[in-house]
Amino acid sequence: MTLNSSTRILLALTQIVHLIVSSLGACFSKHKAPVLASLFQHHLRARIFSTGLLQVLKLWKT
Repeated sequence: MTLNSSTRILLALTQIVHLIVSSLGACFSKHKAPVLASLFQHHLRARIFSTGLLQVLKLWKT
């Protein structure tokens, strides 16, 4: 499978959002809220991954 430019951009954006989520999770855990941080990270990572995967599959099919 060769990646076209749209797929590359989408994957790059997914990675950027993942880094932002990780940073926010680190901030939460620094401020003594580790449970909130882990819930926040797991929820958003799952949503980001599923959305990104669906978009890649849609682009790949067309």
